[in-house]
Amino acid sequence: MVMQGAVLVVDDEEPVRDVAKRLLERECVKVLTADNGEQAIEVFRQHADEIAVVLMDLTMPGMDGEQAFHAIRAIRSDAAVILSSGFSEDTAAERLYRDGLCGFIQKPYKRHTLLKEVMRLWK
Repeated sequence: MVMQGAVLVVDDEEPVRDVAKRLLERECVKVLTADNGEQAIEVFRQHADEIAVVLMDLTMPGMDGEQAFHAIRAIRSDAAVILSSGFSEDTAAERLYRDGLCGFIQKPYKRHTLLKEVMRLWK
């Protein structure tokens, strides 16, 4: 079954982006990628009507996931954003739940967990 819309995968580490992209594409999900917060905002702005879910690293150089989360939600207030980190869920993620964060996934991604979280938020 081909899903409508796309997932935006944002991570400053290319191998992490590639793993998430491959896992999602195996499920026939269209994937857009960005390697930092600034690029994520630009890609989201260009494809806001198409992006169903954003999977974004919390810790990135320059604009981090928390700042990019707020900018993306300013563009589209109902944007479904999942943050990820190599660290366990931290206070930034917990604080962002109050602002509409939809989920948190710890890296490295486990196929089942990633797909479950993305599909849970698919509209």
